[in-house]
Amino acid sequence: MRSLLALVGAGGLALITVPLARRVALAIDLLDHPRDYKTHAAAIPYLGGVGVLTAFAASAAIFGDALSRVPSVIALAALLMLMGTADDRRPLGPGLRFAVQVGAALALWFDGIRWEPFGIVAIDLPITLIWVAGLTNAFNLLDNIDGAAATVGAVSAAGIGAVALGAGDGDLAAIAWALSGACGAFLVFNLSESREIFLGDGGSMPVGFLIAALAMLLPTAHPDVAVLAAVPLAAGAIFDTTLVVISRYRRGTGVLSGGRDHSTHRLLALLGTPRRVCGLLAAATALLCGLAYAMHQMSEPAILLSTGVYITVGLILLAVFEGVAPAPRPVGSAA
Repeated sequence: MRSLLALVGAGGLALITVPLARRVALAIDLLDHPRDYKTHAAAIPYLGGVGVLTAFAASAAIFGDALSRVPSVIALAALLMLMGTADDRRPLGPGLRFAVQVGAALALWFDGIRWEPFGIVAIDLPITLIWVAGLTNAFNLLDNIDGAAATVGAVSAAGIGAVALGAGDGDLAAIAWALSGACGAFLVFNLSESREIFLGDGGSMPVGFLIAALAMLLPTAHPDVAVLAAVPLAAGAIFDTTLVVISRYRRGTGVLSGGRDHSTHRLLALLGTPRRVCGLLAAATALLCGLAYAMHQMSEPAILLSTGVYITVGLILLAVFEGVAPAPRPVGSAA
């Protein structure tokens, strides 16, 4: 019941905080202007992430006791929101952004929120840093057409909440479902015909960070392979980033450069509208979350076998997607 209240509460609050954030963005002229590969017809306000994170934090604190259970996660997400919002105003260097992301991952490690598959710090620490900084950037990159990052974030968070409920962790489930509700409500504005507001770096980065952190908090009977069972929860963002890196490497293009070669752009070419793309992303992410739920109930050998299957399927899909041309006119804010 608390988890459902967290979901509905965050969604209801976001219906208030997101429009308020839009008004603030218009007042301070924090807008995403069309340029280069960004082809929206008019400037769109940022600060969607501020509205989403505000609604999430309030609902998670009320229904999931987040300020006592995961104070470091909330504080670090707020830090990334502030850095991302500053980046939306005036682009920061990739080095500074990455340093802050790694610093946030280190803070989680020292707070005991980490992966420990080998029990050796020299190996486990890099795995944790890559997981956290990687997902933070992966969701940032996924924010490239309307609704994509928020859709995957909403369903992934719901999946984390479902796994937490299955393991009897009601507080974690409520926190995760609060994130799901806030991201889901944001889509009301971002996927509207008028495209009222963008998530921005101030939203996509902390959402990715929260998915990474909450996944590491999931109870598990098999810590040695827990990370393998968690990967499907964020597989949509991981897949997109992997595709972009491979595609740009093959073409000799800078990995950090913006472009129209994301999985979402290729799906847009096939499906025609961002809403249809987000519908497919939601269905695929829900299926993967179902796999993650099942894997959290499996034995270690079964988890390893399932990992081999999803890696094989992922490699096949990468080859298929690399053969699909992107949409000629991308729609969205960013990466």
